[in-house]
Amino acid sequence: MIPLSDSAGERHGTAWLTITLIVINALAFLYTIILDPEQRAIFQFRFGVVPYEFTHGELFDQIMSLPEYAAIAPLVPSWMTLFTSMFLHGGWAHILGNMVFLWVFGDNLEHHFGRVGFLAFYLATGVLASATHILFNWDSTIPAIGASGAIAGVLGAYLLLFPRRRVRTLFMMGLITVMEIPAVWLLVMWMVIQLFSGVGGLVVAGEGGGVAYWAHVGGFVAGAGIVAGWRILKREKVWQPNRYEAYRRMSYQYDDDDDDYYEPPRYPPYRRR
Repeated sequence: MIPLSDSAGERHGTAWLTITLIVINALAFLYTIILDPEQRAIFQFRFGVVPYEFTHGELFDQIMSLPEYAAIAPLVPSWMTLFTSMFLHGGWAHILGNMVFLWVFGDNLEHHFGRVGFLAFYLATGVLASATHILFNWDSTIPAIGASGAIAGVLGAYLLLFPRRRVRTLFMMGLITVMEIPAVWLLVMWMVIQLFSGVGGLVVAGEGGGVAYWAHVGGFVAGAGIVAGWRILKREKVWQPNRYEAYRRMSYQYDDDDDDYYEPPRYPPYRRR
């Protein structure tokens, strides 16, 4: 399932922060692909999240201090890799998939939270996603990289904020087709896939690389949890599917109701000055 656009795309101005995040990810990826495979692996080990580095800190430091490991020793503190790892990707499919999701859903949250708020939210959910990955991969020495955890946080927040918006989605399951479906369906299906894949990974555990499904789950839960927690603090209902869809500025914009009739809001009379 690949999202192409959502029904709110035309309402906003330019999402500069979302574009900036995409550009930074693209530049970091272009840098890594010019490295030879060995240098690329070392670079990802140094700036990716290595669970063993967090769970066996002193032992990890002792191992990295040995002469034979000097060439791959981390260059930044462990905590910093929680952020640097968000801007690294392992291949074209990896980065293109992540950036498409960020482009479709990120602008909505940027305009909802504001640029500073969205940046704080994006980084926080990325860190929490990495923490979840560490928790479920306690002894792994394989670096985890990618913006997937932070983008999963974006999806989790979108689910609670704009569940009734519709998303044009490319389905490639036997028959290739494009369908417009409610965001809540798409995001719940995506989350279920990540959860089942994560559970399957626990059953068939291995040391090989792959997809960090638990980072996706952790990021999604973190994103939804932040929105839910804020609403609870304000003594509001957590589930408010119509909150940002009830009023429209223009009659030609998408009507989220199930009927085909849309009446523009009536404004009070005014006098010209």
